[in-house]
Amino acid sequence: MLKHIPVSPDNIRSLKSPHDQKVRTQYAYVALADFPTDLPLSPDPRVPKPNDVIRRVKVSLESNDGIFHILNRGITISARTAEYDNAAGELTLDIPDGEEEYGILDGGHTYYVVRELVGASPKADSQYVKIEILTGVESILPAIASARNFSRAVKEISLAHYRRELDWLKTALGDTSKKLRWRENDDEPFDVMEYIQVIAAFDLKRYSDQSHPLESYKNSAKCLDAAAGGTLTYLAPVVPDIVRLYDTIRFDWWPMYTKPDEDGRGGRPGRRREVTARQRGTARLLQFPALKDVDPRKAMYHVEKGLAVPLAAAFRSLLVIDELKDTLRWKTDPFEFWRQNGPSLVRKVMEASDQRGSNPQVVGRDKTVYEALYESVELMYLKASHSSLVSKQASA
Repeated sequence: MLKHIPVSPDNIRSLKSPHDQKVRTQYAYVALADFPTDLPLSPDPRVPKPNDVIRRVKVSLESNDGIFHILNRGITISARTAEYDNAAGELTLDIPDGEEEYGILDGGHTYYVVRELVGASPKADSQYVKIEILTGVESILPAIASARNFSRAVKEISLAHYRRELDWLKTALGDTSKKLRWRENDDEPFDVMEYIQVIAAFDLKRYSDQSHPLESYKNSAKCLDAAAGGTLTYLAPVVPDIVRLYDTIRFDWWPMYTKPDEDGRGGRPGRRREVTARQRGTARLLQFPALKDVDPRKAMYHVEKGLAVPLAAAFRSLLVIDELKDTLRWKTDPFEFWRQNGPSLVRKVMEASDQRGSNPQVVGRDKTVYEALYESVELMYLKASHSSLVSKQASA
């Protein structure tokens, strides 16, 4: 896709990198009315959304003061080629369709406003937009994206996604990956970081029956480092099971809690502080991307991550790794195990919450909670296995 942009010879300059002559940077001032409005945002780690930054840019552009190109940082574009015709006063950019290496690399918020105002705001007609065109930088684009967006605190998940460090996870998740938010400001309802934290809790090469994954709740950055750094790729075959199990636990949590205990009494979730403390915004949290044919609105209540993560982490006791074959298998069907033991396990978490002021954040950071749940899952499995063995022997 070729983009032809009118630019006065006085308003464009070109530089070659002193270390690599193939790398070239061109700077230009482009009149707002001449700016193309169909440039792809693929290289930008962050998708722009209406916010205070965009509102300030719009006010500045519409001020008609003629100095927007000086006040604004401008727009950085990655192009396959960029050629300037001095006689015609025209800059031609080659930005191939559908290739993530080319398009707007930085300045997406500015571009959002420019695209909105071109041809629609006479007050902004006298303004110019500063652009920087980079060519020959395909091999170092991740480093450029990280450096250029650092000053505005782009989330590390966006950069990891851009550097393709999470491609293995996307593949493992299959269709579920399309329902997740991989970049800051994406429209998908569920943040992939929550899944990454839970997947990290199943790292059998790091955690054992003596060490427990508190970081899966309290340190999302380390979980992301493990996922992006390749430490967790061996879990890829069971990733679909892990995320579906986590969603199942969250969806079933409160119905499990209402089931009668040994004394015949069912829990009343609507009276619990863990439910009533968060009254606003819970609807958007009721998302279960890994579950098919499930209406999120049918979930009884939202369950806080500090409650759900320690319980999900305990299920790693049902996962076995064959060191020789480097393969993974479940000792038993984790979903059937949940159906059989879910009410008891949820009760244990809620009892632990009672002892900690009904504060899910405290629960999610407490080592003894992880230990108790892990041991409970392990003991429940052993009892079920023993009962099954006795039954087989009796029928033999």
